[in-house]
Amino acid sequence: IRKFMKHYEPQWKEHSEYKSTIEKLSSQPALVFAGETRRLKTQLTKVSEKNAFILQAGECAEMFEYANGKYIHDYVRLMCILRAYLTSKLDLQVIPIGRIAGQYAKPRSNQFERINGIDYETFKGEIINGYTIDAREPDPKRMISAYNSASKTLNLIRGFWYGGYNTEEFIIESIKNQMFQQFLEIEPNLFKEFDYKKISSSDFFISHEALLLDYEYAFTRVDTTTGDIYNSSTHFLWLGERTRSISSRQVEYLSMISNPIGIKVGPDFDGEELIQIIKKLNPKQEKGKIVLITRFGKEKVKEELSRL
Repeated sequence: IRKFMKHYEPQWKEHSEYKSTIEKLSSQPALVFAGETRRLKTQLTKVSEKNAFILQAGECAEMFEYANGKYIHDYVRLMCILRAYLTSKLDLQVIPIGRIAGQYAKPRSNQFERINGIDYETFKGEIINGYTIDAREPDPKRMISAYNSASKTLNLIRGFWYGGYNTEEFIIESIKNQMFQQFLEIEPNLFKEFDYKKISSSDFFISHEALLLDYEYAFTRVDTTTGDIYNSSTHFLWLGERTRSISSRQVEYLSMISNPIGIKVGPDFDGEELIQIIKKLNPKQEKGKIVLITRFGKEKVKEELSRL
């Protein structure tokens, strides 16, 4: 993997700090475990057979301050309601995948932006630099903060999700909350005849974009039970629009790990190259390995989805 990482996305200024940060991250406990990731892959196989449905939701870019009880409580509450709603409509198992506990990098088209006649680094997410102009220089120590925030977030999610939130009483109480009145406006009788046994147990999985390879490499571990290589910072990584190229470092990295992989597909996709990428990421043609995440917009979805 190292040979594909000689050019880093951020231009870290202090090499010694970068090196010590990577060493520290590499010694930290995994955020997720290979067995959990294999369970997700098994469940995604059901999706490919049309026996399950994916619910993925979360922030475009997380902020470290989101790792607090109220925010995570409201987030888990929303995911519970969405999962129950989709289950009632589709009569299928709904697999919840949070875009959370790691989505701290923000893809940008330009390295710099001009403010009051001065060029500053663009804000690339709190894992790299700060939003205010006095904190725009990339700082490798932020990767430690990202890990700590992800760890706190994941602990809260697990506590709330597995602590009895998927129950009839909790869903009914949540629907009455001011935040979710729009559900009742759409369907006043929502969940009145719903079989809550269908959502009584479920895993909650997390995901983020494979953008900052420095961070991902530090959490690339060999599973002691199988000998396979997994990314242990998340269950599910996806390839973004800006890095969806057969020659990108992200594709090379993702081809080396056993996690399920998402591929963002926008309206400018090259079909032949997409097929090459899929073959590189899934040479054994395993079910549950690849998820195409479409982002066509309502104006183009019919035409572009047909082409895809």
